Amino acid sequence: MKNILLGLGVGLLVGIGGTLAAWSWSADDAASQATDHSTMSMAEMNRELEDLRGDNYDKAFIEMMIAHHEGALDMAKLTDDRTDRTELLQLSDEIITAQEQEIAQMRQWQLDWQFDPEEVQRDMHRH
Repeated sequence: MKNILLGLGVGLLVGIGGTLAAWSWSADDAASQATDHSTMSMAEMNRELEDLRGDNYDKAFIEMMIAHHEGALDMAKLTDDRTDRTELLQLSDEIITAQEQEIAQMRQWQLDWQFDPEEVQRDMHRH
């Protein structure tokens, strides 16, 4: 009987520990996504946008599109010292020019429409 109770106690502790570890990981993962859309895949971004409408959609779309464009900038900026192909160098320059202009436009919209980036994060991760 003592061994059965000891086994149940160990099993309960392992189960609780695993649950706490999973909860901790999920909370950390959600917190990191709430603050950094640059690590999200396109599919994840689309899922975040699916249920949003109106201002909530507009705010989230702009926030994620800025992160997406910043990722394109980072990638394009790698090209200069990694290839000799003029086509890729030219494409990268065009991407940098276009994405920087679009990011500036979206940031201006955030200001014009009084979208608070912290509010956007709260609204998107509420569901």
